[in-house]
Amino acid sequence: TICLNTPPPPPANDNCVNAIAFPTVPTDGTCSNLLNQSTASATNSNVTPSGACTTNSGSPDDDVWFKFVATATTTYLSATNVSGSTDVYWQVFSSACGSTMTSILCTDNNAGGTLSGLTIGNTYYIRLYTWGSGVSSVENICLYTPPPPPANDECVGATTLTPGAPGVAC
Repeated sequence: TICLNTPPPPPANDNCVNAIAFPTVPTDGTCSNLLNQSTASATNSNVTPSGACTTNSGSPDDDVWFKFVATATTTYLSATNVSGSTDVYWQVFSSACGSTMTSILCTDNNAGGTLSGLTIGNTYYIRLYTWGSGVSSVENICLYTPPPPPANDECVGATTLTPGAPGVAC
């Protein structure tokens, strides 16, 4: 028995130039989400990283791309596996799309990482792929910034306390 099938087309964000944009990343500690992002049917973008990562670890035969505009100098990338392979690889790039891109983060901790030293207003690219060849993953992805510190975080902003009346319990 011989069966011929046409493979499904690659996802729209199969290459960097078609990266899916995150909604604006809030500066209050809440997430900017992209849900159910899949590497199924993705192909290798053939990007050679420079900077923090000088090689492609694992097998980037199924990379998909996302982008965001920095709203703070530190942003956190976190992810939750929905289904498929849990061994995923993340790369974040500070340069424009191309065959060689400048990496500022690479991790295979399956959950993301901390992006620091960002320039507010600049666009950054996120690459996701599964570590192994021939498998795929579906991920919920979150970008968030740390919430601002409270007004009384430093001594000069200390809150003045007024003691209660004598004999009154707090």
